[in-house]
Formats: sequence, structure tokens, C-alpha cells
Amino acid sequence: MSTELDDRARFAFELISTYSPSGEEEGVSRLLVERLSSKGLKVGVDSVGNVISEVGDGDYTVLLCGHMDTVAGWVEPRLEGGVVYGRGAVDAKGALLSLAYAFEDYAHSLEREKGFENRLRVVFAGVVQEEGDSRGIKRLIRDGLKAHAAVFGEPSGVNRLAVGYRGHVPFKASFETPEAHASAPWLTANSAEVAYEFYQKLKSAWRCESERMVECVSVALTGINTFTQHNVIPGRTVLNLDIRVPVGVTTTDVLNTVKRILSEYTTDNNGDVRVNYEFGEVTEPYKVDLTSKIVRSFTRTMIKEGVGRPEFLVKSGTGDMNTYSQAFNTECVSYGPGDPRLSHTLREKVELRDMLHCSKIVHDALLEYATLLG
Repeated sequence: MSTELDDRARFAFELISTYSPSGEEEGVSRLLVERLSSKGLKVGVDSVGNVISEVGDGDYTVLLCGHMDTVAGWVEPRLEGGVVYGRGAVDAKGALLSLAYAFEDYAHSLEREKGFENRLRVVFAGVVQEEGDSRGIKRLIRDGLKAHAAVFGEPSGVNRLAVGYRGHVPFKASFETPEAHASAPWLTANSAEVAYEFYQKLKSAWRCESERMVECVSVALTGINTFTQHNVIPGRTVLNLDIRVPVGVTTTDVLNTVKRILSEYTTDNNGDVRVNYEFGEVTEPYKVDLTSKIVRSFTRTMIKEGVGRPEFLVKSGTGDMNTYSQAFNTECVSYGPGDPRLSHTLREKVELRDMLHCSKIVHDALLEYATLLG
């Protein structure tokens, strides 16, 4: 392994080994600042903790954005046979590292080929709390960091490119009924049964004929609490649902459907059932135009690299890409090493070879994007 590759492998292990659940990204932030500074790059940290650096002064801006945080839960880091194991190896420190290395290499490309400097400005951002309240990407938006195209660091695999994400509607409802002794369930409606009945009705409200579940509305029961002892008919049940919205359906469609079904429980015909509910912050689904410059840049690069034409993915979850693309109407993709099915699990791992390969593809895609600008 060359000195540069060995250096990148060591840094990758150090960064993945640094525990950084949402709200505790300082250790990773410090490592990134020190590394980028050591490469002669100007780097700063904004008011919420995002690490930001940029090169080039062209009229077109490309944002490379990865998140420094992970979900909580320690996973013992180790390096075995060119594979790094640890919390965030997949989601999404491997991808963050690929973007950081691509950014370093692009800065060196500017030194070698001055022509690109007049076409493209590249901004690297390591953001905070993507797994939390997304305050990192929201800070970039409030600060007016508008790019013509953006690459978000998330696991896709070397030969796949994520071109879309589903939207998100968080939902919480409290169902209240008169309490009664559990030995006489006929005396009153049961708030737990009512809540579960509502959940089942909501799940069946959307008919999806596609075999690909990412093209369907999904409703996940993430919490249910009755706050009672075992021998009491619960008088209050709180239900938490996670609703994901596919491309082609709007969050307004979902909100209206939820409210319509809820109305069955809030009319005078259900006088012994009371419902209070709230929606969390909704996020619209997003899919980039497959003929956009950023998609074409990755496609051309991956073919040249021998990877072949990429498989285009629409991910089942929701990410910072949704929020940013809709704020600025920016062409966005997400890309990075790792198997997304291992995200948030105790089995997270990333191959150093894949991480470095993704880095080269991102770097070359930036050069390809610059040539497409004419």
C-alpha cells in the first residue's frame, strides 16, 4: 500500500472509531478540521458545528455533503483484512470519508489544471445531526449555501447511485376512552383497541400494486403506550407512527388521508372516544431528473472506471438530500460505500477498497461535471 493510501486507511479507522451520536460530533469535527488543514485547505466550523471548506471560484457550485453523526449505540471498532467495523462505518462515515478524500484530490486537480478553476466551485460540508433534527443541513440552507448540484454521502455501494428518497410524515395520536375494570370489557370502548383499529385502517388506506415497496406508502407502528396496570381497561393510549411517502405521492395527500380516517373517531357518533393528534415535521419525497448533469457525470465516470452503468436507487428512507433539494431546487444524488441494509445495525462495516474507489469516482465525476458545463 502506498504512503497516501496507508495514510487514508489509518485516518478512516481513527474517524470511524470516534464515537459521534447525534449531538456529540465534536471529535469527528476536530479530526476533519485537522486533516483538511494539514492538506493546506481553508476550513471552518459554523455556529451549529458543521465543518465547511471550499475550493475553486467558478460560477457553478457543487456541494459534497456528508454527516458526521451516527445513531447511538457503541460498536467495538476493529480493522480486519481491509475491512473497518464500527458504529457509522456504513451510515455514513465511510461515505463521509469518500467525499473528504475526493475533495482533497479535487483541490490538487485545481493546482494541476487551472482551467477547471474558472468553471466550478466545490464545497465540502461535514454536517451535524442528520440522524436527529437535521439542524446541520438546515443551517446550510439558512446561510444561503446554494449549489447547482449536490452529492450526499450515504451508503449505496460502488456500482449504484441513489437518485431519490421517500418523504416522511411523523404522526402521534392520543386516544381517550372511559376506564373500566378489565373483568368487564363490555362497559366501555378500549382506547388501545381503538388506537390499533385506527392503525390497521390507515395501513390499508393505500393500495399499492408495485412489487417494489419503495414505490408504496408505508405505515410503521413505532410506539404504543397505555399507561395502565394489567387489570384496567386503558383510558388513554398514545400511538406513534412513521409514515413514508413515495415519489409520486405528496405529503398533503397523506395528511388528508390521515385526517379523513381520524374523522371517524372525532364525530358525535363516537362520543366516548376522544382523539388528540399532531404531525411532526413533514418532508417531501424527492427524485432527481436522470438526464441531469450530475447523474450524467456519475454515469460516464462509472462506465470509464469499469464499474458499468450504475443501478439507480430510490431509497426507502428520508435524508438531508430531500430537505436541501427542495430548498434550492438543486440536482442531488447520494453515493458512498457500504451495504445500506447494514445501516444502524451492530454489523456495520465498510471495505477500505470500496471507500477509496468511491472517492475516485466522486473526484472524477466532479471533473466530468466541469466538462459538461462547456
